[in-house]
This record gives sequence, structure tokens and C-alpha cells, in this order.
Amino acid sequence: MVSFLFIILSAPFSNATSVQRFADFKLYSKQGHFPDIYCDRYTNLTLDYTENAASLENKLGGLCEIKINPDQRQYKITKVTNSCGSSIYNGHRMVGKRLSSGGIARAVEFITISDHRTRTCRDMVPANIVVQEIRGKNKTTLYSPAQYSPANNH
Repeated sequence: MVSFLFIILSAPFSNATSVQRFADFKLYSKQGHFPDIYCDRYTNLTLDYTENAASLENKLGGLCEIKINPDQRQYKITKVTNSCGSSIYNGHRMVGKRLSSGGIARAVEFITISDHRTRTCRDMVPANIVVQEIRGKNKTTLYSPAQYSPANNH
């Protein structure tokens, strides 16, 4: 008599059905920037979709022989619009600075994140990810690296 043994191997549910929790992006101060493979100075953006948070940190990649201030900062963010497939997030954070008198001066810093990776409109956008940060009187705009984007293809 011949017997057959069938073993069924199963894997956990595919990642295709799970929600993306984190996304990391390299950002640069110049639009259309191409990363430098030898010494890449950038700001890393981490989006935590489940915690509604954005983190920024200055970093170096490659064989750099310089040091930078990481200047880590975190913002609570809220999705405010989803136009043409782009997602726009606004956020803020409270910061305190110690005064010479011993008190603390409180200020609010703001961030706007424009995620155009799934954009459907055919207009031009400066980059797939654009971050505008307001810290005191300084306004900074950062862009994801230059790359092909369907929204920019006419």
C-alpha cells in the first residue's frame, strides 16, 4: 500500500495587506539635487503614520571626514488634504530655550510635508517629497533627490 503525506506550509499574511508604518526619506536644501556617493550630507525625514509623527535629523553618508550637528527634532503631524493624490501634512512642536534670567522662553515650530509620490495631476511639482520647516524667523525648504516622477512626465 502506498501512502502520501501532504505537508502544507503557510506563511503569515503578506505585507501587501498590512499598513505601512514608517517611511524614510533623504532630503536636500536644493531642488534637483543628486546625492554624493563619497560624502552625502542630508536631512533624514522619518514619517510614522501610526503615531502621526515626523522626525528630522541631519546625517552624513559615505566616507565623510566631517562632523555635523544631528539637530534631531520631532513634530506631531496631521493629514490636512489629499489633492490630486498628493498628501499634505501639517505639524508643530513646542520648544523651550533657557534664558539667562533662569526662565524658559517657549516657542512653536511648524512643519508642512507634501508627499507627491502618488500624485495623479500632470502639473509640475518640485520633488516627490517637499518639507517646509519654520523655526523662529528661519524658514527652510527641503526636497527629496532628483528622480523620474510620473507627474513630471509630459
